[in-house]
Amino acid sequence: MRYFLETRGGRPWWTAILPGFASVALAISGLGILGVAPHATAAPDDLLGEAARAPLTSFVEARDEEASAHHLVIVLHGFLRTSWSVAALEEHLGDEGRDVINWGYRTTDTRVDATVDQLAEALREALESRPADTRVDVVAHSMGGLVARRLAQRHPELPLGRIVTIGTPHQGAQIAALAGQFRIYRGLLGAGATVDLEPGSELLAELPPEAPAGVPVGVIVGGRGDEMGYNPLIGGDDDGIVGVLEAELPGAADTLFLADVHHAALRHDARVLAAVTSFLETGTFGAS
Repeated sequence: MRYFLETRGGRPWWTAILPGFASVALAISGLGILGVAPHATAAPDDLLGEAARAPLTSFVEARDEEASAHHLVIVLHGFLRTSWSVAALEEHLGDEGRDVINWGYRTTDTRVDATVDQLAEALREALESRPADTRVDVVAHSMGGLVARRLAQRHPELPLGRIVTIGTPHQGAQIAALAGQFRIYRGLLGAGATVDLEPGSELLAELPPEAPAGVPVGVIVGGRGDEMGYNPLIGGDDDGIVGVLEAELPGAADTLFLADVHHAALRHDARVLAAVTSFLETGTFGAS
């Protein structure tokens, strides 16, 4: 079985008043100001659609598949993105016979802690109809990795198994701090999760500096493969949005660096998909 969570709710005022904002975001994405990787292609709906909707509140069966009732995988998107942005991960994991929930959540006006508590509530509901020994793994892109780590910290009662983070700024994102200096950025996007992404944020200060105990975390990092990276606004190598050093997580069970890949492309890169499978099955990235 594959499931997805149905989204409900409205949009912030600017999505109605400024329908062309996504095009502007793409036009200046080379500077990374709005969190879109250089050269990334993303439809306006991908930027401004589900990310501005309410968290999913009911599980809807999408199609029948052979899947283990004892293993559930949650897929999480990143900031200013939607569940559609990680559809390749959902499809890949579902095709392997896993039970998958591609969970959409608000990022523009909702802080990470609120998102985490909403996700925990939804998971508890989902687990009520499942075997008591069900294991929940999380595969998360970008900011979704911070949501996963905070979930493990705030809700240790949940049966979390393994977590894979993909291009997650575990140490905070310089680009978020830079963008936060622009009043128009704050005005258009609100004071939501972007605050949590800034280095030294309250969220990052409260998160343990190492991977959560008892929950193996696999870290996938992208970059250009040199000392310059794709984005001149980020020190050292980077994937256009997140620096390689920003993605480091002490205590991770395994870390995989992939060269020649942008932040957005990490979500569907064949090497990433293979590595995710390996980590969920073995706890390591193996020879991916």
